Formats: sequence, C-alpha cells, structure tokens
Amino acid sequence: MQSLHIHNLSYQHADGHVQFKQLNFAVSEKLTAIIGANGTGKSLLAQILAKQLAATTGNVEFNGSVLLVSQQQLTAQHLEETSGSIAHQLGIAQKLAALARIEQGSCREADFNLVNDDWLCAQYYQQQLLTLAIDAPLSQRVGSLSGGQQRRLTLNCALQAAPDLLILDEPTNHLDHAAKQWLIAQLHAFQGHIIVVSHDRELLNQCNAIIELNNQGATYETGNYQHYSEQKALQQNALAKRINHLEKEQKKQQLQMQQNREKAQQRAAQGSKNRSTASQPKVMLDFKKNSAQASKGASERLASAKLDSLAKKQQTLKQHLPDNIERKLKFSQPSSNKRLLFIDKLCLPYGCSKNPVTLQINSGDKLRIAGPNGSGKSTLLRMISESTKSCLSAAIQLNSKVLYIDQHCSFLTATDNLEKALELHCELKPQTIRHLLANIGFKGDDIYRQIHQLSGGEKMQLAMLIAAQNAANYLLLLDEPDNHLDLANKQHLAQNLANFTGSFILVSHDEAFVQQSSLTAQITLK
Repeated sequence: MQSLHIHNLSYQHADGHVQFKQLNFAVSEKLTAIIGANGTGKSLLAQILAKQLAATTGNVEFNGSVLLVSQQQLTAQHLEETSGSIAHQLGIAQKLAALARIEQGSCREADFNLVNDDWLCAQYYQQQLLTLAIDAPLSQRVGSLSGGQQRRLTLNCALQAAPDLLILDEPTNHLDHAAKQWLIAQLHAFQGHIIVVSHDRELLNQCNAIIELNNQGATYETGNYQHYSEQKALQQNALAKRINHLEKEQKKQQLQMQQNREKAQQRAAQGSKNRSTASQPKVMLDFKKNSAQASKGASERLASAKLDSLAKKQQTLKQHLPDNIERKLKFSQPSSNKRLLFIDKLCLPYGCSKNPVTLQINSGDKLRIAGPNGSGKSTLLRMISESTKSCLSAAIQLNSKVLYIDQHCSFLTATDNLEKALELHCELKPQTIRHLLANIGFKGDDIYRQIHQLSGGEKMQLAMLIAAQNAANYLLLLDEPDNHLDLANKQHLAQNLANFTGSFILVSHDEAFVQQSSLTAQITLK
C-alpha cells in the first residue's frame, strides 16, 4: 500500500484565525487515528486530506482514490434530505425499478440491461440489511431509521466502495455496542488505508498509529492509543522534571545575585569608611572603588544573561506542555421536590421497541434509557419534548419545562454567534455571558463565532453550558451528549452530571461515561 505524505500544511480561516500551521507527517500504517482536543481542526484536516478543502499552504501527496465520510454526511438530517430510500442509498434503486417493470411485463432492452442478470438483487440486499441489524424494506426512507442505523448503513456503503484511502470522521458516534464491534471487524478486513478521527478509546486502541493535533502542530506515534498515552505520559513527566530543574536553577541564580549584591554593598561601605578615616591614600582608594564597580557591573551582566537564558529555556519547554484549560461548567441546582414526568404504557411508533414504556421521574432522578440502535431511545425523548407543545399521547403526563438537547444540538441557530445563543436561551447579562464562555475556552473575539463555524465538540460544549444554566428549572433530555466531546471534556461533563442534584434523562452508548455520571435508574428498550 502506498503512503500518504503531508508537507508544511497550514490552514488559516477567512477571519485570520490560524487553525494549524506547517504540519509534516506521513501515513503508512493501515489504520491511523487523528486525535486532539475539541476545536484543534481534526475535521478540517480530514477534508484537506480528502481534497475537499484547499489548504492555505503546503500540499498532500497521495495518488490513489480517497473517500471521506464526514460528520455532516452521518447526520440524520443530511441523510433524510439527500438520500430518499434505502435502495437509493445502496445505489440499486434504478435496478429494482427495472426489475419491477419486467415483472409487470416490460420487454424494454434498457430494463434488461439495468438488471444485467442480477435477478436476486432485492433478496441479496435485503439479507445484507439484516446483517446490519436493519429490519426494514429497501423502499423505506433512510430518514425513518434511527441515527445508529443510518450511520451503519452509510459506513457500509463507504466500505463497499473500497477506496485506496478511507477517511471516517467520528464513525462510532450513535453506534451501539454490537454496531461498534461490527465496524471494528470491517475496518480490520478492509484492504486499503484508513484514517479515523475519533475520541472513542475502544476504536483508538485498534489503530496502528496515532496523530495528535495540538498547539505545537502534530505528533505522530506508531502503536495504539494505550501505547501512545503511556509514551506521552513518560515524555510529559520528563518535560516537567526539566522545567522543575530550570526553575530551581533560576532560584539558585537569583539567590546568588542577591548575595553578590549584598557583598558588594558591604565592600562599598568598607571603602567609604576607609575613605573617611583616610587610612589609605586617596589614589589607592579611588582605584579600588573603580575596580570594584567595574567588577560588579560585569558580574551582574553575566548573572543577568544567565538568568535570561534559563527563563527562555523554561518558556520554550513550557510551550510543549498540553493546553490545560481549567474547565468550569456548573449546573444550577433545583430547590423543588415533585413528580416531573409520568409515562403510562406508551406505545412507540412502528419500528421501535414493541414493549409499552412506563416510567416516572421525580426531582433528583437521573435516568438512563438504554437499548440497541433502532429501539426508539431518541424517539422517546423527542415525544417527551414535543408533548410540551401538543398532546401527542395521553400516556405522557409532564409537570415540568423540558430542555431537549438532541444528537446534533438542533435547538441552536446556525447563524447565531455564541454570545447571542446564550442571550437567547439563558437571559444573562453580557458580562456574565463572556465570563461563562471564557470558562469553557471561548475568549476574546471567539464569542462572535457563529454556531456553524464550531466543531461538533465545541457545539456540544456550548449546548451543555446552556443546559447547565437552565438546569434548576428544567427536566433535561440529553441524547448522547458525550458524542463529539474530546476525552477531557467528556470526563468533565460526567463529573458535573454526577454532582448535579436535579433531574435528567440520558441516552448514551458509552458505558464508562454512564458509570461516571452516577445515574439513579435505568430502563432498557428492546
């Protein structure tokens, strides 16, 4: 397999913000992961590698075919707007239409050419859908499938296309455990190169190489994520020791400079005393004074230069430390104690779980809704949210305002900037808004960035900040809020949910995140 080479790659946004600069690396391993904190430009880099976006400077060398499955392509809204039926997504809609016409008596040569003796086409692809855990006719609209089923279908089509280089941007988002295992097996069986952008530890540990985007550019390491984390920890510890050593050297040098000043002052005082008593000739005293001042000046310049050198070395080393933003996301706490939601034997729409849903949420309850892709988890949250506007079902009795944060943060307006979004949803003073945004890493002119300019992880960070400000008065409906978040932000969110005394309903396929969130109950849709 040929390698992909990146030379001096840089990208600058139209507003002048530099996303990354002078990236240099080569991809030769079969399965390579691109990782990094939210907002470091991973998805932008994926688009540049796929030649869907032009870099500001530098170039990408790869002569084979490239296919990118982006986050946008994997959203339910995109699939619903652009795809139509499952058959259309699989690329067999015209063949099936020709088969149907032949069955009705058509003798057109064009129909027979389309079929091309593939008379069992419908049966073959229907069986393939079952292997994807999609029990639906080929004529069914893609938009009616669950988010996880849509993602699995799209990924399968990309794998079947068999490009020389396949780039997948956060492919495991929305996938249940079985679907994730299916994807991992498919990636290992794939014949070409694969680059994945991901925060999923399980997937990252299947990779052969890791590329991390950071404030210094890109770091490349062969091996899986566990190996990369261990090597990074060793490097960071060694770096911290070198910085600590330099700090001690600085303090030692400063102490030496202070002692030298004190000695010089003592000598000057003694010289003044000798001059006043005229114990030595004036010519000799002047000579000693001038010599002492010259020696003191040279000594101080030398010590100052050494101190400056130590400070510059320390600053250079600190630039290689990771950006440790102190994340401050605090959920407002409720004071009421009441029943917020009661659902009595609710029947979900066709295609979801066949078992009626019964549940109750009181103040302080933290409920997880579990279940495989297609069981109706997101559908249930959506029905609860929509019951505030109209009575969809008498089975849903809601006694609280709700804030529904779906998988794509759809409640946010794409053209709003960050400041306006918080004004609209939180009714806070401008100074408070700027302070809150700075607490999650958006400082200065960042508050004027529009929602559509944010990465998936940054958008979810903003959504969860809005949720945190409204948490005291709302029942939170959180549909896979851990998707798109980098590992540090995911852990931080879980800790805040664990400390929250209010109520929420959570959907997530990440068992570690669920456990860290300290839930009080779970129901499983089957």
